[in-house]
Amino acid sequence: MKRTIIFLMVIFAAFSAFAYNMNIPGTPFNSINKAYVPTDAAESNYVTYALFKDPTVLSGGKFSLALPSVSVTQYNTSSFLSSDAGSELASDIVNLRFSEIDKNRLISALYTIVDNLGVGYNDLIDVDVNAGAAGNNWVIGVNARVSTDLWSESGAGTDAQIKPMLDLTGGFGFNIGLIENDSFNLNLAVVTKFAFRAYTLSDITASSIESFNIDDEIICSGWAVPVDVALGTELYNKTLRFTLSATNLNGYYYMAKHENYKAAINIKDGDEGYTEYTPWSLNAAVIFDPDIPVIDPKIRVELVDIYNFVLNKDGNEEIMSHLNIGAEVKILNFLSVKGALNAGYWQVGAGLDIAGNNISLLYGWHEAGDMLGYKPVDSLTLRVTLGYDGN
Repeated sequence: MKRTIIFLMVIFAAFSAFAYNMNIPGTPFNSINKAYVPTDAAESNYVTYALFKDPTVLSGGKFSLALPSVSVTQYNTSSFLSSDAGSELASDIVNLRFSEIDKNRLISALYTIVDNLGVGYNDLIDVDVNAGAAGNNWVIGVNARVSTDLWSESGAGTDAQIKPMLDLTGGFGFNIGLIENDSFNLNLAVVTKFAFRAYTLSDITASSIESFNIDDEIICSGWAVPVDVALGTELYNKTLRFTLSATNLNGYYYMAKHENYKAAINIKDGDEGYTEYTPWSLNAAVIFDPDIPVIDPKIRVELVDIYNFVLNKDGNEEIMSHLNIGAEVKILNFLSVKGALNAGYWQVGAGLDIAGNNISLLYGWHEAGDMLGYKPVDSLTLRVTLGYDGN
């Protein structure tokens, strides 16, 4: 049964591939998907937004509940759908012809993906499940993410190694009003998280998927307690907001190797303990949120990782790689239309809100290489949030 579950997870991950230039385990955890930071800034999941993006939004916030919110992001969508194996498999899924999907067709789709990978890390799919609640000046929540990546030394599918990873985190945040009056508010917000991370150490090749046994896998796992601190101002009855935030402070994962997944999950003492550093980031944002009936527009402009931008500033290209711009229009508080620029690449999305429940679809491009224009990758995200949004 375990082998069957793992096999299906890996095959599900074969829906996509995109080259990513960073070491994935050394990447800070953030449940707002890296491919959709500006689009998600429209706060369609208020709890996640407060925990992982801007906790100062909690100032004066009303009670909200996510129970749960689920998102699936598939990378390199157009490339997969343009292949014969990919288009046939997608057609069967869309038309609910699951009886026609056998193991041979799934493996064929997987080989189609891995044969077109780039050199280095290749992200396949991210699946996030989170739940939580937020109110006036507080937020609490939990998040689970399963991500499946591939590493290819040559860029060919023959040497592609599968790298599944699990992230679990629980967080609590609060906002303190330092100055509060009708024309100007100043807020200080802090979010503390306990993060657990686990990933396989051994090489899992595409050709060995069927014989994969998680009981035989060496697992690296560890924990971290990152902290986010943000300072926000509100002007003109919250029409205009400014936020300065330092995220992923104390982002050290204390890791160890374990002989099996049971020891890793129980966080027992393992062999060869080591520390895995994930970088912090200094960010600034301007949010324009006018109170206009019917259309309810919102615009967010954000400069991310200001510290490294100042150190490495190199003209307009460097500015664009740190700049995110997102905009949303919500018609009759029901239909939302979104657009964004993520480091120079466009993204679009649409969503439906029904009594606090939301379903949204996001598609766009982002840079996965070392510089703008080097390795553009498209991705598709489906997110469903059940609960109640008082905001």
